[in-house]
Amino acid sequence: MLAPDGTWTTYTSANSALVGDWVKAVAIDKQGRVWIGTLVGLSVLAPDGKWATYTSANSALTETM
Repeated sequence: MLAPDGTWTTYTSANSALVGDWVKAVAIDKQGRVWIGTLVGLSVLAPDGKWATYTSANSALTETM
């Protein structure tokens, strides 16, 4: 991801709370959160650096593929 200061950070499931490495969709909402849809669930990166993860095991997601 490109930070506002122009630096890049590569997130993987090994170095972050990203739920999966096979990314299918990315969106940024009005609050600046980055929503990342993967083959195994949805990860959200907040502007403060905190992650949230949603899968069929911990949320109402019924299908993640």
